[in-house]
Amino acid sequence: MGAFDAMDIAATGANVTQDWMDVLAHNLANVNTVLPPDQEPFRASMIYATERIGGPGVAGSGVQAVSLLQSQAEPVKVFDPDH
Repeated sequence: MGAFDAMDIAATGANVTQDWMDVLAHNLANVNTVLPPDQEPFRASMIYATERIGGPGVAGSGVQAVSLLQSQAEPVKVFDPDH
């Protein structure tokens, strides 16, 4: 493994971290979003990341964001007539 290989592996971690920060910012920006009752409520998103496998007998080559998962938790219902 050369110096550039190590930098490429580190870059994959930085890329996944950037994706994670983007999703986190989206979740925080929409945490108090109010929608009409006939629309689906906001659900938090999560990044699912895994190791990039280099092949049989080869060390991994970093990480990759595989998918964006939506929370399956029941949304909190709040009755606030003063809103």
